Amino acid sequence: MTPEQIAQALEGRRRGLAFPAIAATLKVDEQAVRDAVAAALAAQPVDLDVEQERALSFSRIDRMMTGVWPRAVKGEPEAIDRVLKLEEMRARLLGEPERVRDGITSAVEETIDALDLETEDAALVASVRQLARQIDHAMSYGSSVEATKAMYLLPHLWNGLGKLGATPEAREELKKRAGGTDGKGKDKRATLHALRTAAQAARA
Repeated sequence: MTPEQIAQALEGRRRGLAFPAIAATLKVDEQAVRDAVAAALAAQPVDLDVEQERALSFSRIDRMMTGVWPRAVKGEPEAIDRVLKLEEMRARLLGEPERVRDGITSAVEETIDALDLETEDAALVASVRQLARQIDHAMSYGSSVEATKAMYLLPHLWNGLGKLGATPEAREELKKRAGGTDGKGKDKRATLHALRTAAQAARA
């Protein structure tokens, strides 16, 4: 795809057009459009100033409101509906808390780095990482409702970390399995294995 086509594809996605429609307009393969848009978005800076972006969003809403308001006050149903939606967007921005990006993911990575894991833990570690990324993505880019819903994934995250021996409760259990000590002088993998064996026996 040419640079001009890539720019048109990116603009089409910003307008909410589907990939097949963009591909048909540009007369290119749909997968090429998907790849080009993904590459263009990845090349854009992500360390944005949240407050500045929020101010820009307010300015865009105000500009759109100026354009549709005269028709709304004349009683045009479509314009009235648009005004109500713009007001809803404004209210959402006013109530939007400051987003902390990748906070949970970064903390989970630090936790994983501190653990003495085995090859058999790979699938569980991958699941924990995916949960953390999912939560952070919703918190950073989703609506307030989506961010709130993401919080319901936290118990699943804690459960996965617990199975890895990375929660206060799991560490206390490890101390008990290590003979009432903190496990110093003993093989960490052996104590972790003991904890998991006991958990499996309890579920059986």
